[in-house]
Amino acid sequence: MRTFPDYEKSLEHMAAAGEAYTALIDGQPVMCFGLIELWPGVAEAWMLRDEAISQHATTLARCARDYFLQIGVSLSLHRCQFSVNRHNERAIRFARYLKFEVEGVLRKYAPDRSDYLMMARLY
Repeated sequence: MRTFPDYEKSLEHMAAAGEAYTALIDGQPVMCFGLIELWPGVAEAWMLRDEAISQHATTLARCARDYFLQIGVSLSLHRCQFSVNRHNERAIRFARYLKFEVEGVLRKYAPDRSDYLMMARLY
C-alpha cells in the first residue's frame, strides 16, 4: 500500500461509490470488501484484509464465496472482475476459490510498475 499515493483516499472513494462491507471478529475489522458497478452487468471488486483473518480463514472465505454468488444475482451481473498483484499467491488462490479466473497480465499496472493479473468471474 505504501506504493499507492493517497491510498486511504482511494479506499474512501471506492467504499462511497458502491457496495462496501466490513467483517468484524470480536469487534475488530479483519476484512473490508465491496464492489463498484462499472456499467450495467459489470462490476469491479476490491478487498483488504488484516493478518488476523488467518484465524478464521475458512469461515470468512465461505462468506465471501456466498457474497459473490448472491451479489451477482441481486445486481444482475454477467461479469465481476478485480486485479491481483502477480506475486501474491495467497490472493490468487483465494480469488480462484471465489470462482475467479485469470484472464491476463496487466503489465506495469501499479504505481510501482508491478504487474497485476486481471481476474474475472462470469455469471
